[in-house]
Amino acid sequence: MGEYVINVNQETSFENNEAQSGGAIFMKTFVNSTNLKCNFSGNSGSNGGGVYMKQHIENVNVDTLFTNNKAKSDGAAVFMDTQVKSKNIRCLFNGNVASGEGGALNAEKNTISINVQQRIRRRSTECSIFRKYLYY
Repeated sequence: MGEYVINVNQETSFENNEAQSGGAIFMKTFVNSTNLKCNFSGNSGSNGGGVYMKQHIENVNVDTLFTNNKAKSDGAAVFMDTQVKSKNIRCLFNGNVASGEGGALNAEKNTISINVQQRIRRRSTECSIFRKYLYY
């Protein structure tokens, strides 16, 4: 299986996209390095209104503005599923809304080494950041 590197620079915006999972970006299986420095605004999905990361995603660096993204379930801005490793999240979350858990970020099962430095405005669910069995 091949491994992939994803780099999105500061001049990129993802606006008003809609998908089942990951309104703007859906990453699945064997992404070796992900660097996101961009804007996500008005995107929607069932899980991960802005970004959905699933299975074997490593070396994730996110330095991004998430504004007015929506999830019908969990993780309005970002939803991270199994085996997402080494994450550095430095973001501004503003006005993101999830019907379930994680108004800003939802980190499910087996997420490892999460370092979140964020500013959150307008907490939209019972917690802004949700990690399976632990609320932040």
